[in-house]
Amino acid sequence: MLEVARQRFKGNANIKYITADYSRYDFTKTFDAVISAMSIHHLTDAAKRKLFAKIYGILNPGGIFVNAEQVLGETPGSDVFYRKLWEETIRNGGVPEKEILAWKKRLKLDREATAHAQVKWLKKAGFANAGCPYKYFKFAVIFGAKD
Repeated sequence: MLEVARQRFKGNANIKYITADYSRYDFTKTFDAVISAMSIHHLTDAAKRKLFAKIYGILNPGGIFVNAEQVLGETPGSDVFYRKLWEETIRNGGVPEKEILAWKKRLKLDREATAHAQVKWLKKAGFANAGCPYKYFKFAVIFGAKD
């Protein structure tokens, strides 16, 4: 994914790529934007809250944090429904059984939280302007903008 981004934004000196564990990385600069995709759901809820506060701290005024992520359904029943629907979708899309089994194994590593909870945590971290502008079953885009 990073290579695709590097090719897409080739020649743009304003973009910096950091390959590291952002929950442990000691940032020495501030940024206009922090973007994450499909990784924060592996953190515990406490670690998510700590990371959101850290991201708020490294953003410049007017900066934005965008996270494209897997989220937990708002109720246990909705979460089961979303998971079944996703499995049906990938099966109908021709994903090989071997990959589906690998996906199910990876699910054990997930520590998802609801989109609602994450927006609340972003606000608690200092993001006065936070929300979830897009959600499709278990997938959401969550953001926080720093005033």
